[in-house]
Amino acid sequence: MSKAIEIICQYHGTRSFGNRENMIAQTKNVGSIYRQLNQDEIHQLIEIACEDNERGDALLTCLACLHPGSLKPFHQQMVDHEFFRPGLIYHEADDSVSSQFAEMIEASGDRLNRNHLLLCMAWAGNNAVQNQFAQWRSAPPAWVNEMYVPPHSYANEAGWELTADGSRRDLFFQTALPLIASNQSTEADPCVGVGIPSEKTCPWCRRSLVS
Repeated sequence: MSKAIEIICQYHGTRSFGNRENMIAQTKNVGSIYRQLNQDEIHQLIEIACEDNERGDALLTCLACLHPGSLKPFHQQMVDHEFFRPGLIYHEADDSVSSQFAEMIEASGDRLNRNHLLLCMAWAGNNAVQNQFAQWRSAPPAWVNEMYVPPHSYANEAGWELTADGSRRDLFFQTALPLIASNQSTEADPCVGVGIPSEKTCPWCRRSLVS
């Protein structure tokens, strides 16, 4: 086991960091380590996650979020170990893995299990998922009545939606621009107003909006 793996496992096994400052420092350090892991170390962490139910969710979640794409070569292994939580660990999973999720959903008699598998499919978000969601929307299976929302609505959890023609529409922009404070004083109107109260309200919660 490499030093990096030891530090990560120790971090996730720590119950108390003593104080907030130490927790923030340790979290930043571990985040940096996650981003620098090599393929062998990623494989080691996945093996540990599949055998450790207590830390497994956290290990895989951090790999998915801090080292994007690192889990893709291991998705089938994770399916074989029946590791389906959280769904985001299957981000951009291939069509083959997604088809297995669909088969397991059809065969499952447990609503909670279907819920987890549908989230996995949503995060995969590939062509196979889009086609399957469209099929379930047009011809709802019997188990749909046991769910709180229709299967295709799970796409929203992963930041996209199924369009009327069965394709994918992302609910976010692919490009993000940082807001950088100007170091020059000027009387000109700023390009972007930040923290300015708006007269509009949120259509969902009806609270006031702030730009």
